[in-house]
Amino acid sequence: MQRFSAPVLPCFWRRPLRFLLLFIALTLTPASAYTDSGTANNQISDIKTAFVVNIARFVHWPRQASDNNQLQLCMYRSGEGFQASMPLRGQVIAGRNVHIAYIDELSNVTDCSILVIPGSEVGRFGEDFLPLWRHQPILTILDLTASTQGGSAYAGIMVSLVRKGSKIGFEINLDEVHNAGLKMSSELLKLATLVKGDN
Repeated sequence: MQRFSAPVLPCFWRRPLRFLLLFIALTLTPASAYTDSGTANNQISDIKTAFVVNIARFVHWPRQASDNNQLQLCMYRSGEGFQASMPLRGQVIAGRNVHIAYIDELSNVTDCSILVIPGSEVGRFGEDFLPLWRHQPILTILDLTASTQGGSAYAGIMVSLVRKGSKIGFEINLDEVHNAGLKMSSELLKLATLVKGDN
């Protein structure tokens, strides 16, 4: 079974569409194939982080939401599943330097351009985020790769990372994207499964 070396991955950041196509085709090596399960977890974490960043490269934020030169990628509840994420230092999205932050509360996410939510926290997200921040220009990404969920829309969620057998895919709720004032490239939409509902 093929294994993937983390040092190889950063060179693809400069070619986001090609990178996404490559990752959609990747078969994830199961943890049982490693003597050190941490190696498998780190690999999966790197792949998911790469998905998040490269999806964001195809998103356009409204001008008022992108006036500063920093793009803050917020991991909610310690970013479960992203603890060993690929280094983001030096990465630039939409002309802004990427900064990663870990947040435990959704009471104030005004500095977040992207918010990644673990699948286990989607209920709490709905309670805390939606009343105050829904329809704000914050790209919300739900990580469902630890389960077999998928094919459903979630209120306030624009993108869901999902398992497709031994691969990772992603689903997009365009209603949520448009209601938040964001735009996505047609190239990205061609690679996604579109879902509707829960609006």
